[in-house]
Amino acid sequence: MEENQDLICISCGVVASNEVKSDILTAKERGTIVAKAFIRDRLINKNDDIFSPIQSMKIKTFSTLLKLKQQKHSTGKDINLKNDRNLFPRLLVIGQNRELDLKDILTYSLGPVSFPLSSSDGSLAKTDKSPMTKILESSVDNCLVDKSSLGGNTCLLIDAIALIQSMSNIPDTFGELSDVVFHQLVI
Repeated sequence: MEENQDLICISCGVVASNEVKSDILTAKERGTIVAKAFIRDRLINKNDDIFSPIQSMKIKTFSTLLKLKQQKHSTGKDINLKNDRNLFPRLLVIGQNRELDLKDILTYSLGPVSFPLSSSDGSLAKTDKSPMTKILESSVDNCLVDKSSLGGNTCLLIDAIALIQSMSNIPDTFGELSDVVFHQLVI
């Protein structure tokens, strides 16, 4: 089996460029060199003041590959959408001023993008369900189950997408579709 040498961000599926890959793989060595230079120049030889600022190494990571969503401001400037650490206190004040229930407010996504569906850069999240399916299927002898034989402490997993894809006649409305799926699952 051939091993892939690419670095891939697990959360969003982005493949690192050669520059990012090089920076990530050499970060520890580069950090060690800078740390030794700091000790030599500032502590042992005392050439530089120990409290003078340390120059940033500017190592490129996956976050440099991902661009934040841009949104036009009323002044015409582009602003980056990002999470704000002061969001919760601001929500609390707004909720009290407008007499809103904080539980209702927190039922909605508070980020610039919906995090269950996408990553922080706005791209769709990569989800690979096949490993979970293989694990679940490996622990089961027979996947065909008679619904009438199910006991009290039983968990039944149903692949609803496969159920819908197996339908020959798909109803015209979501209400009719939900009725058909419900009757196939329960009855």
